[in-house]
Amino acid sequence: MPAAASAAPVPTDSAPATASGSTPWGSHTGARRPPRPRRPVEAQVRPRTPEQLQADAIAEATRERARITARAAEIAQRHNVDASARWLGVQAQATLDPFVFLMAAETALDGATTEEQLQNVIRLADDAVLLAETPPILRIEPDQVERVRLQSEAIRTAVAKRRSAAERRAAQAQLQRRANRQLIAGGTLLTLAAAGVGMLAGGAVKHGRYHDRLADSTDTDYDVAAWEDYYDHGSRMIVAGTIIATAGVVIAAPLLTLGLRDRRKANETVDRLTFGVRPGLTNLTFVLRF
Repeated sequence: MPAAASAAPVPTDSAPATASGSTPWGSHTGARRPPRPRRPVEAQVRPRTPEQLQADAIAEATRERARITARAAEIAQRHNVDASARWLGVQAQATLDPFVFLMAAETALDGATTEEQLQNVIRLADDAVLLAETPPILRIEPDQVERVRLQSEAIRTAVAKRRSAAERRAAQAQLQRRANRQLIAGGTLLTLAAAGVGMLAGGAVKHGRYHDRLADSTDTDYDVAAWEDYYDHGSRMIVAGTIIATAGVVIAAPLLTLGLRDRRKANETVDRLTFGVRPGLTNLTFVLRF
């Protein structure tokens, strides 16, 4: 006889089974499921905009310019202005910074004494404008281009004034040399004229002696031929002395006058008050000289 089915109930799980056949965590206990660990999200770096890159480049150029300025001042203090100008010229070529070119030009202008040095100053100022208008490397703000032009023009004006002053000094030196030659020649001729006056006076003395002797003596008291020669010699002295004195005075007087006039012109100051513009790194300085 077959066995009878068991009437006992079979326990069932109301929760569905998972894929692995196990029941979910806490289905019977009611506990909350812990959060799954999240994967770390990598920080996303946004690319910098052209404006930001431009601002960074200009800021770095400004800091580098400040370092160059301090170093140039130190070199000028330890050595001289010429050494500082040469060093700034090297730094200008290395950085291609218009303001460094202007610093080099200004420093070179302080020690420039020859035409070649003044030409070098002009070249540095022109290069600064060229680099500001067509920069191969960004070093300054666009609104600073006009400032570079103004400072470059101020340097050119200062060079022109320096050349004018040099030409004036050269002209004054030439005038001084000419005045010295005129005074020397005039003084020599004046001395010769004085000698002519002395010769004239000697001839006049001989004439006087001759006439005195002729009035106080008889025909047998003196040698007529000898006294006639004495008289003729005095006459020649008078003529020669008159010519020499007259020519000396006539020629010496204008020479001495011109020499004194040229010396006065050479020694006088043409410009007692001068107005100038001195360029700086970021500004212009107006200078009055008394």
